[in-house]
Amino acid sequence: MLRLCIFLLTLVMLPLLAFAEAPDTARLIVKLYRAAGPRIGVTFVEPSVVLTLGGMKAHNDGWASISDPEPADARRLLTLSEDLKSQGIRLQPIDMIEEEQRFHVSVTSLPGLRRCLQRSTLLAGVTAPAENTAQSWRECTEQIHQLCAAKYPGTAGQFLPRLFLDGLTDEGLGDDYQNRQHEQAELKTILPEMGDYFDGPQPLLSVSPRLSHDPQLLAQQQEWGQFLQEVYASPEFRQLAAEPAFLAARRRKIEGHAAWLKEYRDLDLGIQSSPETVRLGIFRS
Repeated sequence: MLRLCIFLLTLVMLPLLAFAEAPDTARLIVKLYRAAGPRIGVTFVEPSVVLTLGGMKAHNDGWASISDPEPADARRLLTLSEDLKSQGIRLQPIDMIEEEQRFHVSVTSLPGLRRCLQRSTLLAGVTAPAENTAQSWRECTEQIHQLCAAKYPGTAGQFLPRLFLDGLTDEGLGDDYQNRQHEQAELKTILPEMGDYFDGPQPLLSVSPRLSHDPQLLAQQQEWGQFLQEVYASPEFRQLAAEPAFLAARRRKIEGHAAWLKEYRDLDLGIQSSPETVRLGIFRS
């Protein structure tokens, strides 16, 4: 009951709060964009990446992608990652698929991991590492795997550690386990406001209808939404988002993703309607 009251109070108070991390996150995104260049840099504005860079969650679910990579791209990302070490953020190029001219970028956040662990009772025995290295992250996630497997055994629970790092709450983890156990087909998608402002992997959560009004989940989604709004509304970010090179790079990325789906996944979806494709004028109904 106490936890419920706290989350209900958070839900009411959240619109009155401002995130101290939001201006810093906006400046960090601009810095990464300048250092990486438009082709790679536009990836850092996508909602799941923004939330992870800002310490709102531990990992960017959905894997941000880079199309038409150049030989130096992976090295450039690792150099940027080294610069972010003191902030507990790590960038890692993964799934290099040369024949498809594409790779993904994993973003992990130590502040985000601490935030997720602080609100969890299921994983109360897990301590976040002092540094975000590949080994320390692997050891910590192994603890998460073990605790999740003890509580939710079998194949239905194998996805829970990843979902936890992506931001799913304790109640949501139990809900996901039951849905997979019983092959629940009727799920409701929860997306924070501004979560779809840019295309790319979205910070959405899929839960059963009974959990779609859970105060903890709603408070978290409202927190994510407000954080994204504050980052995207910051003067530094708005200036970046109006630059012709930025807009051109976003168009190329969206069009390139549609072309990739058609050529390598046999999905001829074209340019889908979204706030960004409408805003860029590349979706026409």
